[in-house]
Amino acid sequence: MPKLRDTQEERQDKLFKALVAKNMMLCGCKNNRELAARLHIGEKAFYLKIKNPDRFTRKELRRLFSLLKFTEEEKGQVI
Repeated sequence: MPKLRDTQEERQDKLFKALVAKNMMLCGCKNNRELAARLHIGEKAFYLKIKNPDRFTRKELRRLFSLLKFTEEEKGQVI
């Protein structure tokens, strides 16, 4: 059976994960554990939220965007 195309939401989730990984490298954040600590959330909760970005609260997203220096364009692409 052929693979169906990703939905718009799935593409946005993939883009979000890619932008987080890229910006972590650019900002010198070594790993997910360090980023979770900076966001003041548990490591396990962070992994669950990265897997399903809809679980991030607005406050956590604002902090994430600020810590990783997301541009306005990047924010607009994932929201």
